[in-house]
Amino acid sequence: MKQLISIFILSILIHQSLSGQIQSTFNRPEIDSLLCVLKTSKTDDRIIILNKLSSALAPLQFDSAQSFANEALSIARQSNNHQQEALALFNMGNNFFSTMI
Repeated sequence: MKQLISIFILSILIHQSLSGQIQSTFNRPEIDSLLCVLKTSKTDDRIIILNKLSSALAPLQFDSAQSFANEALSIARQSNNHQQEALALFNMGNNFFSTMI
């Protein structure tokens, strides 16, 4: 019985810890700042910001991360920015990998 109570308390603590990590990750100042700057960014800066957002959101929000990577890829190809194009493709692969973990 003592073991059962210990396991129950441990599972509650783990759940609370993980919930706190996920919540604090969604409220990360970095993501909020990037989203604010994205609204007024121009082509080259926009690609970089989109790639950073995709990377930051990869383990948390697959759809958003993928959307940012797709937009970065499209703009990078239009502007012939091969480095950011490669990074967008990397982010897309990383996003898929994050869903498998």
